[in-house]
Amino acid sequence: MATHFAAISTTAWIAHQALPFDWEYSDPIEPLWESLVEEAGEADRSQEALRHVMEWAWSNQDSFFDQASPLGRQPNNGWAGRWDKSGSNPSTDDGEWEWIGFVPSRLTEILESANFESVAITRTWFDQGWLSTNDTNRRTRKARIGRERSLMNLIAIKRSAVRSVMK
Repeated sequence: MATHFAAISTTAWIAHQALPFDWEYSDPIEPLWESLVEEAGEADRSQEALRHVMEWAWSNQDSFFDQASPLGRQPNNGWAGRWDKSGSNPSTDDGEWEWIGFVPSRLTEILESANFESVAITRTWFDQGWLSTNDTNRRTRKARIGRERSLMNLIAIKRSAVRSVMK
């Protein structure tokens, strides 16, 4: 990222030298530096959080309802969410799953146990387009879990987001 900032600063300086501007040159990056660094840090933090969540999911696969095996037994502490992995091995990235959905309260537990702010992280994931939603104005996806007839709100993370972070 530093090379991009340097290119912007250098271009601004060259343009100021070459063109007759009515104002004195000032570095265009300097007034934005803190917010740029903060946003970059948040992006890194959101990737770190996604890695943590997926490591938890891979080590707790039986905690997720899978539509391909609807008769699976619900864990004693309830479902963590829904993961239609169709017999695939998600840790090796084979199979056909499109998203993994977490019950919001369980996702909050997982994130906060590792000192991540769940609201900020899910907002960042949404802003980055990492969440699979039924409605563009919401951060959740409605889906059935287990034998429930009603739809539940899940925070559903796209497989493409997982792939991009877990490389």
